[in-house]
Amino acid sequence: MSMACRLPADAGHCIIVAMQTLPILQGFLFGMVLQLSVGPVCLAVFRKAVEGRLGPALWMVAGVAAADGAYIALALLGVASFLRIDTLRVIVGLAGALVLAVFGVRLIRAEAAPAAAETSGGSLASLRYGFLLTVANPLTVVFWGGVFAGVAASTELAGSGDVYPFAAGCLLSTLAFLSAVAVFGRSLSPLLSNGKALRWLNRVVGIVLVGFAAKLAVDVLT
Repeated sequence: MSMACRLPADAGHCIIVAMQTLPILQGFLFGMVLQLSVGPVCLAVFRKAVEGRLGPALWMVAGVAAADGAYIALALLGVASFLRIDTLRVIVGLAGALVLAVFGVRLIRAEAAPAAAETSGGSLASLRYGFLLTVANPLTVVFWGGVFAGVAASTELAGSGDVYPFAAGCLLSTLAFLSAVAVFGRSLSPLLSNGKALRWLNRVVGIVLVGFAAKLAVDVLT
């Protein structure tokens, strides 16, 4: 740390310098901006925390992060270019839309279950659910491919090795934001754990998933 950053009065300046120079912090901030655009996965984590215990919700978050990490790795390996082939993009995209639609319809039709029934699948089931829900949108790899292409060309992240800590920061933002969502959902569980509220929560999340599936299908077909 420079001499200019040793005084407490300069702490704010030091933080700004670190944010501008450390790729992992830049990736974290970039990821947090993306997380603020609340989507179906975020709502599903919230629902999981409300219906069950905090542990399964956090395992679901780990599954989401694992899927994001897999897509980020594929993007860094250049796999995104293959999904720009129209036929392959349509096939993979429609398959992902179908998975999301199935998850959504199951939630819409589901009756509210007691917490014990919700968590009976255990940690592995929650991890798998989070992974599958996230991996169902395969065009994510195209998005990350574009992000890292821009990062690699950035004057602020000119070193090729800077892309990897930037990617790590993006993953950390997923874990941090969705873990906070899980804790928030669990704190509201006493208010929303009655059967009627849970049924409506299931329906809302299910409708969002079906809507997202429809949007994904439209995107790959146009």
